[in-house]
Amino acid sequence: MQLFTRFSYYLAMFFMVLFCFLPASSNAKTVIKESQSALLPDIVYSDENGKEQPFNANRNKLTALHFWATWCVPCIKELPQVNAVQKKYSQKGFKVIALSLDGKNTDKVRKFYKENSIDSLDALFDSSMTSFQQLKVRGLPTTIFVNEEGKVIARTEGNLDWESREVESFIEQHL
Repeated sequence: MQLFTRFSYYLAMFFMVLFCFLPASSNAKTVIKESQSALLPDIVYSDENGKEQPFNANRNKLTALHFWATWCVPCIKELPQVNAVQKKYSQKGFKVIALSLDGKNTDKVRKFYKENSIDSLDALFDSSMTSFQQLKVRGLPTTIFVNEEGKVIARTEGNLDWESREVESFIEQHL
């Protein structure tokens, strides 16, 4: 059984890396796909000290689960925007949970945060890729928006233009 789990992990990593390096449009997406409000499964991620944290939707009016990695070119371009949006809307009930898929390489993520002035996001990890698999994430970056009832209300696969009026309107509408 452990062999199968390891194989599926490496297979998922292969496709994730492939997705990040495929040619992409130079323009970031601004379209957020509305979902049918499915309840988010119970997910757990870890902080930079390895302590597990369960996801709790009712702490915020709107939460964005943002999957990214330091080796993903679109992700590293997008994360400063994610940080700025978190800073702008945090007092209104918006929270970004930026889940790094850099394994247990906390030093690399800390260094990235410091070099890019990422000061409004916690260093959080999905080291085992459990949440990634549970939520059927197909590539990076991916953002899943969850309301305070724990329902998935939207999902965007690929980079998102967080500074666009469309994204700001979406966030404001759900706060």
